Amino acid sequence: MHADRMARVRGRMGELGVDVLLLSTGADLPWLTGYEALETERLTMLVLPRDGDATLVVPRLEAARVREEPDAFSIVPWDETDDPVEVVAGLAGAPGTAAIGDHTWARFLLDLQRALPRTSFRRASEVTGPLRMVKDPVEVDALRAAALAVAPIAAAHCTNPVAWIAACACLAEIALSVGRGAGILPTMSRIQLMWRASTETIRAASASAAEVRPGAAPL
Repeated sequence: MHADRMARVRGRMGELGVDVLLLSTGADLPWLTGYEALETERLTMLVLPRDGDATLVVPRLEAARVREEPDAFSIVPWDETDDPVEVVAGLAGAPGTAAIGDHTWARFLLDLQRALPRTSFRRASEVTGPLRMVKDPVEVDALRAAALAVAPIAAAHCTNPVAWIAACACLAEIALSVGRGAGILPTMSRIQLMWRASTETIRAASASAAEVRPGAAPL
């Protein structure tokens, strides 16, 4: 699955003249590797050349969290005494144009610009966005399974969509309170994901039972 997605990404990179794709935090990385990077000061980055093998650069302390997929990418752990930006720059080579993840921390982008002074940078979403809009069979199956799971709940409790949104907001606040009490504060991306999930649940429950097929771009 991930190897197929990378092949599609490389085709898109060729169309745009992008030499290497660099992905850190954000949704594009798990879409291509199945791994969601921790949002810490330690750099995790996928280096995906248009021509060449993909490599996931990851802190050694976190490498055990990555599920290996040799047919899609290799893993290069880095130690505390290493400079991960140098590791990424070495793997990237001397690209004319690099597409970097939209949610990459600014400090890493600035360091990469210094390490690759002849490289121009653009947003990775220009590469991945149009591809991710068109769902592949695995994503369609996941969407269908999610809809089947939430539809009965929504049908039972969602007679008033406005009340349902308010209830979801209340649940989000409860989750935040519990997290604060346990000393764990959810990241903004997880809060946004919770909100999107609640609104999408309403849409799924209220929409007609239209069949979603692979290759379709849902509204």
